[in-house]
Amino acid sequence: MGTGLSPILGILKDALFQKHENEIHLIHGSFRSSGLYLFEEIKELQKKNNHLNFYPCALEIDDHNQEVQKESIQNLIENKFPDLSNWEIFICGSEEFVKEMEQQCFLQDAELNSIHSDAFVENKKRDSDF
Repeated sequence: MGTGLSPILGILKDALFQKHENEIHLIHGSFRSSGLYLFEEIKELQKKNNHLNFYPCALEIDDHNQEVQKESIQNLIENKFPDLSNWEIFICGSEEFVKEMEQQCFLQDAELNSIHSDAFVENKKRDSDF
């Protein structure tokens, strides 16, 4: 979600370099479809790796990219992957988003030790910091 794609893309590229052969599902979301980035790079990786599935989604479609699904990440995961047992899951994004997704994945039967996450915590300066 938003800034979370770069670390996930690194994990993806490493998995492909290591010749990972199981299906890979990459979900990238944004509030607006114009906020999706590295789109063409991921599409190129997908063309070269038929086991890579890419799901771009946004709550609001504000450009002409017809490949973007108008859906939240949460709904997409719930609908496409109702049973997450035996999956390795990697989540990056805002702290609130990561917590919500960890809980959702767990409730969809993902093992706790199979959920890997990296939350981006906003650095809030206090008046006393100045």
